[in-house]
Amino acid sequence: MLADMMQQVTDQIAADKHLAGKKAVANPHRGLRFNKIVPPSAG
Repeated sequence: MLADMMQQVTDQIAADKHLAGKKAVANPHRGLRFNKIVPPSAG
């Protein structure tokens, strides 16, 4: 019985990670931000 419960929890975590990944890919920025880096001497 405990093993079944642990398997359900493991499956739930895997499903949650999968959905979070799908949401991240659907987001246009995909969780990344690109900034142009200009050193102070270039200015």
